[in-house]
Amino acid sequence: MIFIQKLWARRSTVLEWFVIIAVALYGIRLLTQMPPDFQWDLRTYYDSAKAFTAGLNPYDRHPLVIWEYTYLPLSLWFFVPFTLLDQSTALSIWLVIKITLLIGLIVLWRVKFLAEEGDGLFYIFCLLAFNSTIFLDMRAGNVSVIEQAFIWLALFFFLRRNYFWFCILLMIGSIFKGLPMAFLLLLWLTDSPKRHLYFFGSVAAFAGMIGLTFLMSPQLLLGFLGNATGHVESAGPSNFYFIKASFHALYEMTRLNVPDALQTFFFYGVASVIVLLTAWACARLKFIADGEKVGVFLLCSAYGLLPPYFADYAYIPLIVPAFFIFKRASLKAFLPLFLIASLSPLNLLPRPSALDYLWRYYPVLTAYSVFALYLYEIYLAANKAGVKTFSLIPNHR
Repeated sequence: MIFIQKLWARRSTVLEWFVIIAVALYGIRLLTQMPPDFQWDLRTYYDSAKAFTAGLNPYDRHPLVIWEYTYLPLSLWFFVPFTLLDQSTALSIWLVIKITLLIGLIVLWRVKFLAEEGDGLFYIFCLLAFNSTIFLDMRAGNVSVIEQAFIWLALFFFLRRNYFWFCILLMIGSIFKGLPMAFLLLLWLTDSPKRHLYFFGSVAAFAGMIGLTFLMSPQLLLGFLGNATGHVESAGPSNFYFIKASFHALYEMTRLNVPDALQTFFFYGVASVIVLLTAWACARLKFIADGEKVGVFLLCSAYGLLPPYFADYAYIPLIVPAFFIFKRASLKAFLPLFLIASLSPLNLLPRPSALDYLWRYYPVLTAYSVFALYLYEIYLAANKAGVKTFSLIPNHR
């Protein structure tokens, strides 16, 4: 009886552990039902690193490299140790490393970033949110979880105002795709007298590493640029391709054909608006509780809408910002927002065939919703503080 009373007294903790175990078991079940080419991205990394160590250009197509390698030349050194093993062993070790880092990442999110906003539902959200982006990363064997481990550890140091380690970890996390260097912009939200040094020093150091790569092996950097530019033509569920798919749906319904150049121009117009709105919101972060943390999450949500190419497994950095704003939002509609954001792209609802694309781009729609919620909350906080809310530089009314 006493044991039952203790369990009841700690029912929230017991429920949270029950959810963790249930989610873990479901995740294991999903991983055991993988196709034969499971972790195909690591196979690409492995073959490319093999070609690199053999003195071949890993960015070229030849029998040793089946798929194009699209990451920065520096990242090849990260995969070279795996080539000392046979591919089957490398695949197993890669999966163990990623699962270990993912567990640590979720704990970091839950304890250090969400704190009181976190609960058992967060673990379910991690599995289902953004069309199960974490599961898709595990299935593909992509480097995204490892990249995110460095990024979120960097963001943890940023919130602790340890900007040196923030910059170092961010540069390490950027050696694959380069895009995470955009988070250096967070330095301009601080009042650190050394923010100029940290920002320009990090940019110079990263550019220097890329420049040194070019001096040592120009064909590697040129090969990367060629593959990365060509890879943009591969449709991922990004905002860019969502806009193009929307114009295609418009054509299917109305036969109105909008030229590709105009579609691209429209995307960059939308991206410019997102950048301006982000700048507008950042200027008002001091009027909202946990302003620096909200600034981190706001930039994460904008980060998911700006790159022309954004794969289905790339939405991992939006999981925590989405859950946080769903819990914190003034709308007080956590459960509906949670359920909507957790929907998978299943054919659950009747709809015109021209709108099928909406399910494929469901993560983009969710990202727009998260970004809009942050803008709304910051607007409310600034308005409550008596700030002229529609000027770029906030002034009190």
